[in-house]
Amino acid sequence: MKLTSTSYFIRILLFLGIFLLAGMLVYRHYFRLDFTEDKRYTLSNITKEMLKQLDAPITATVYYPEDINPALSRYRQELQDLLSEYKSYGGRNFQYSFVNTNKKDQEAREEIAAEAQQAGIPSYFLTVREQDQSSQVRTFIGTQLKLGTKEEFFNLGEHVLTALQTGREPAPFEYPLTKTLKKLTTDTKPKVGFVQGHGEPGKDAYEAVLKELEVLYEADTVSLESPTRWSEFSTLLIVAPSDSFPARHLARLDQFLESGGRLFVGINAVNGDLQQQTGTPLVTGLEGWLTGKGINVEASFLTDQNCGQVQVPRQMSFMGMNTMGYVPVKFRYLPLITTFEDHPITSGLEAMLTIFVSPINVAISDSSIQTGVLAYTSAKTGKMPGNTRFDIEADINFQQTWTDAAFSYGPQPVAVYAEGKLVGDNSSKLVVVGDGDFATNPQPPNNVDFLVNAVDWLADDTGLIELRSRRAKFRLIDKELSDGERTAFKYTIFLLPILIAIFFGVIRAQLRRTRRSRWQEKDYS
Repeated sequence: MKLTSTSYFIRILLFLGIFLLAGMLVYRHYFRLDFTEDKRYTLSNITKEMLKQLDAPITATVYYPEDINPALSRYRQELQDLLSEYKSYGGRNFQYSFVNTNKKDQEAREEIAAEAQQAGIPSYFLTVREQDQSSQVRTFIGTQLKLGTKEEFFNLGEHVLTALQTGREPAPFEYPLTKTLKKLTTDTKPKVGFVQGHGEPGKDAYEAVLKELEVLYEADTVSLESPTRWSEFSTLLIVAPSDSFPARHLARLDQFLESGGRLFVGINAVNGDLQQQTGTPLVTGLEGWLTGKGINVEASFLTDQNCGQVQVPRQMSFMGMNTMGYVPVKFRYLPLITTFEDHPITSGLEAMLTIFVSPINVAISDSSIQTGVLAYTSAKTGKMPGNTRFDIEADINFQQTWTDAAFSYGPQPVAVYAEGKLVGDNSSKLVVVGDGDFATNPQPPNNVDFLVNAVDWLADDTGLIELRSRRAKFRLIDKELSDGERTAFKYTIFLLPILIAIFFGVIRAQLRRTRRSRWQEKDYS
């Protein structure tokens, strides 16, 4: 069929129309294809819903330097892509802009610095290399979100510079951004109470936990002598008590659950003292109260082949001089928990370090109460009695000859939950961990995530659990491998890319030499 000039013109108009329509769709509906395993570049449902439900304009101003180093530029692009996706779902109620805090013009840089200081954006000194020379440059990095007269900040500088210093990829930006957005749009915060009066650590022992909690909750201390304050709190936490609970306090815990309260208990049924190298049972009365609820925390120490490390003093020789130093060695009384049941509290967690943890047995036959295990030790677990003595040196030597006979108990539950009519006719919730020290300062990120996720679940505000659990993922080498196999695996991962690069470099050089020889053999005369 022969095309006329009119047909050509119509086809051109159709193609232009398709391109214009596609461009408009892409502009209005930003999207990305995400092929990562953990979907780190895919917005969560909680973020999408929050953005769609915005009823007032929010502006995000990002203070960020340009042209300092490639890594910072890449993080900036990632953040800009994410904000574009936020704008796609938030529409007119979400706007963002970037301010370059590293302008070449001195006067413009000083003007922006004054603006950033007034906005409360922190400054940092970064190393810049120009013409083979290094210099320190002061710049501002941070994000300010504003809703009317209200404003909140995302500490962007700490987020990206920590990644630069450690050489690791920064955690996804979505969690801190959405957390800041939710903080900005929340008028009232539910109150969370840390029970005091029985030897529990103060709030200052939970700095990392409080930093996460206080975004969406108001955390405070509370005494069981003041039950009139309970109505203020959605959730109570009893963590690592070391003194006894009088009967009236246990009765008031029953009253709290009977009224539909939510309770987190981190209990030490045994006490381990590394300085004295002794272990003893710890009786506070709380363990008996839990047994009455069908949750028995056994007064014994769990040991595990999959465990954490302690620093042990060692005599070291360096350049002919003998000095004292510390070396990390595995200590079986610090089980590293990597087996989690599917539950909102454990969503995304990969490894939680416990300290002198005890096993928990649940025996609740009431059909109105739902129970479950949240976390287990590994399949190679042992038990030691509450009254025991730690011989760290012998235990270090024992590492070399650990046998299955010493770890014959199999997986042991260390964290459980119960939900339903625990006391009276109202539904309540209870989470129990057989270690009261797992979330005190300092601890790995997943330990903090577990406690904060537990509070979210107890308080019925689980929206950010999915995002928070994306923050601290790390991949462990298979614990079933021997030390020799682990070492071989590490060296293989490190050396294989180098060897592949060398191999292809040699091949390429050989091909170039062959090609050059052929050119030289030709007669161009």
